[in-house]
Amino acid sequence: RNLTSPDRMPAHDWEIEDSEEEGIKILDTLGPTKILSENGRVTGLETVVCTSVYTSDGKFSPTFSIDAGPTIKGDTVIIAIGQRADLTGLEKLDTTQGGYLVVDESTLETSLPGVFAGGDVVSGPSSVIEAIALGKEAAESIDRFLKGVDLYEGRQREMHIVTSDDVDFGQFPHLQRAKTRTLSRKKRRSSFAEVEIGFLKKIAEQEAERCMSCAICSECNVCLEKCEPDAIDHDMKDELVELNVGSIIVATGGESYKPVETREYGFGFLPDVVTNAQFERITNASGPTQGKIKRPSDGQTPERIAFIQCVGSRDPRAETDYCCYYGCENSLKQATQIKEKYPDTEVKIYAIDIRTHGPGYEELYQRALKMGVIIIKGKPSEVEADKTTNGLRIFAEDLYTGRMTSFTYDMVVLATALRPQADSLTT
Repeated sequence: RNLTSPDRMPAHDWEIEDSEEEGIKILDTLGPTKILSENGRVTGLETVVCTSVYTSDGKFSPTFSIDAGPTIKGDTVIIAIGQRADLTGLEKLDTTQGGYLVVDESTLETSLPGVFAGGDVVSGPSSVIEAIALGKEAAESIDRFLKGVDLYEGRQREMHIVTSDDVDFGQFPHLQRAKTRTLSRKKRRSSFAEVEIGFLKKIAEQEAERCMSCAICSECNVCLEKCEPDAIDHDMKDELVELNVGSIIVATGGESYKPVETREYGFGFLPDVVTNAQFERITNASGPTQGKIKRPSDGQTPERIAFIQCVGSRDPRAETDYCCYYGCENSLKQATQIKEKYPDTEVKIYAIDIRTHGPGYEELYQRALKMGVIIIKGKPSEVEADKTTNGLRIFAEDLYTGRMTSFTYDMVVLATALRPQADSLTT
C-alpha cells in the first residue's frame, strides 16, 4: 500500500518494475485507518483515500478524504514507520505545523538568538548531502556569532542550476547505461539468492568506458599547500620530453605460473592438488569455505598437508630458472595459519632450500619450526593418487639422508612461480 500515485512514488522505475515482476501489488493513494483482527490474529487492513502527500513547499504532510478505501485482506502487516525530531528541551523554539524548527534561511538561526539548526530537523526528510550542506552553513554562522561578525555578509548566494545542455561533453560519446543481468523471476521468488549476477566481460568493459574520469582532480588545491618543495604547478601543459638515460627498468604486472605444464604433480586432474593462490582463497573468511580448510574433493578437513616449493621457478623447463622471491614466505605463512587453526594437522614443506628475503621472515621460519612444521630438503619427483587411503602420495628424495621417501597426504599445495605479464614482453 502506498500513499502517492505511481508517478510520484519515491522509487526508481526499475525498482517498481522489479517488484511488480515478482508478484508484488502496489495499491496507490491509500492510507491505513485500522488493522482488522479476529481471535487475536490479523485479518486485514481498512484504508482511506489519500488526496495529497506533500505541501506546496515539498514537505511531507498527507491529507485524506472522507471516502473509505478498499479493505485489504491479509494475515501480516509490516508497518513502515517514519521519523520525526525529538525536540525535548527545545519547546521554546518556534516550529512549523509539521514539527520542524523555524530558522533564518541565510543564517539558520532559530527563534532563540545564538541557537542554530540544520539537517532533517529543519528541512524534514532529505538527503545526506543536503544535511551536510546545512551543517556547514550552521557552523559558519556559529563561528561568526562567537567572533561578533555580521552573520549575513556574503551569505546571499545566487545559485545557478546546471543542466545537461550546459555541459560540454567534448570528445565523450553518449553511451547508454548497461542493464545488470538478474536471476529469472522464478528463481528470485523461490530463494534468497543474490538477484543481480553481474555483467559479462564485454558488457562490463563497455560500461567502464562510459566513465569520463571527471573526479581525477577537484581543484581543491590542498596539494599545493601541503607540498613543501612547491613542486606542483596546475598551469603546466602536456609536453613530450626526451631523456638520455643509462638504463630503463619497466615495472610490469605479474601472473602466476599455471602448473598444468608440470604434469607430474597432478594439478588439473587430482582435485586435492591446489596452488598457493587457491589455498589462500580457502583460508580466507570470505572464501568458498568461510575460512575453514576443506579438501575440494569431498569437503573433509585434511589431517596431512604438504607444500611443494619452486613449482615453475628455478626450472629451465618453465623458462623461469630464477627464484620467484615470494614462494617460501608464502608457504611458511600458510603453514603457520594451518597450525594456528588446526594444531594437530601434520604439515610438511618440500623445498630445495628455504629462502627468507627481507626483515622478519627468518623469524617466521623459526616460528613455523616451533609450531611443528617439518621441512624436507628435496624436490618431489611425482604426486599420484593413493587409492587405498583416498589420499595423495608424494615421492621425493630427502637430501638430508639421501634416501627416497614416500608419504601420503590429504592435500598438496603447489608454491607456483611468479612471472611477468605475458603482454609486457612484447610491449
